[in-house]
Amino acid sequence: MKTMKFILSLTVAVLLMATPAFAQQTTKELKKELKAKASKDIRKEAKQYEKDGWRSVAGSLPVAKQLELAQMAAIEKDEDGGNRYYIGRGKGIGGNYKAAKAVAYNQAKIDLVTSAISDVEASEKSDMSNEDLGEGDVISSDDMDKSNKIQSEFSIKDIIPVVEIYRELSKGRYEVEMTVKMDAADARKRTKQALYSKKNK
Repeated sequence: MKTMKFILSLTVAVLLMATPAFAQQTTKELKKELKAKASKDIRKEAKQYEKDGWRSVAGSLPVAKQLELAQMAAIEKDEDGGNRYYIGRGKGIGGNYKAAKAVAYNQAKIDLVTSAISDVEASEKSDMSNEDLGEGDVISSDDMDKSNKIQSEFSIKDIIPVVEIYRELSKGRYEVEMTVKMDAADARKRTKQALYSKKNK
């Protein structure tokens, strides 16, 4: 009887130890499969970009690799299953490359900040419906149109360019497309601080 209990306990222990390894392996395989599919789609997308005249900046990664990095950043998850990064995209046209890049970067930054504000607003509304936080503790929807002012809280070193490609247009003009990313937890924290500080002024 003792031997039977020991064998049963040993079997259960082995199964319990093997389950996380199996789950981890399955997750890795799914991620690998997803990456393979994404890579195939991205190569196709990159060819279309190049056909339309888009090029990567000299010394930077090829268009396909930049698009792949942007895709992986968009789907990467944190420990809680949420998005690890906020992504922002923008395009700009200018009389020279530098001017077009500045417009594209600014639009990408606004796009990223807007996503962070939307998440913070949704979180605040959810908290308000679940708990009475008291007057003035919830960010009002009136604060949500301040994204351009909140951008100052997001420094250049925190926003990482993932895609920077360009094409030459007629009359010597340039068009630049950029995708940027920022750590989602840090972005939410900075957004909350900015909104609360502006509200309390």
